[in-house]
Amino acid sequence: MASRRHGVLTFFAFLQSFFYLVGFAVFQQVHADCLRPLSTLGGLMLCGPTSCGKTALALELAHRINGGLINGDEMLYYRHLSVGIDLGSFPRSRTRLYEIFDPERPKISPPEHSAFVEQSVGELRMAGFFPIIQGTTFSYAKSVLELKNPPATLVVYREYDAKFAHDVRKRVEIEFENGFLDNVKTALTNGWDRTAYGFYGSYAYPTAAKAVRGEMSVKEAIDLISGAIVETAVRQTEKYRALPGVEWLKYDSARKDELVDAILKRIQSGVGFSKTRTKSD
Repeated sequence: MASRRHGVLTFFAFLQSFFYLVGFAVFQQVHADCLRPLSTLGGLMLCGPTSCGKTALALELAHRINGGLINGDEMLYYRHLSVGIDLGSFPRSRTRLYEIFDPERPKISPPEHSAFVEQSVGELRMAGFFPIIQGTTFSYAKSVLELKNPPATLVVYREYDAKFAHDVRKRVEIEFENGFLDNVKTALTNGWDRTAYGFYGSYAYPTAAKAVRGEMSVKEAIDLISGAIVETAVRQTEKYRALPGVEWLKYDSARKDELVDAILKRIQSGVGFSKTRTKSD
């Protein structure tokens, strides 16, 4: 009797192990589906709050992985209003910008943007480049994630502390040193302040315009613009929390190379990015 009971227990133990293994295999398959190789996805999207390091990461990645850049920031669509976004010497042949030259042209809609991204991803892949979408605009990022073949997505953010505020101010000061006021003068001369969303969609341009007109000092303009950027970054972070299917990446300029190495390793290994993770500090 004891031997028979032992045999029954052994049989049930076998069944339990069998179903456990089957269940684990199913779990592995489901998990693998969440971590599809990047080669089957629409590239990589780096989005998130303003002034958090997206462009720096995107440029470094693009240089190291033969990537192509696709604009995901509504301000860069306005050809003469590109403050704060410096692509440096990155080859123009590897960038995709849906440019707006006419001040009376309204901003493009999220569906127009996602169609532009989808077309650009295909063009870059055909040319042998890995597509990297980078930008701040939440509605654009959301529309791209609704595509049939969406990109793996990282929301890049920072700690909004004294160092962040210092870095933002330094960046604004550099923009002014590099001729931002001349850029604003040109925009005013060409009529961008009368009708363009691009002019008023950025706090920087109408504020700097007051400095150009002598309504405030340059220092006052820099103070106001820097403060507005910090407030905008905090507000945009809260907005991005509602974005499903993304991962969060805390940016630190001192660790940029380390972060780029980690991203490249995942791209090159074909692991992809989990669609289930959320922000963690």
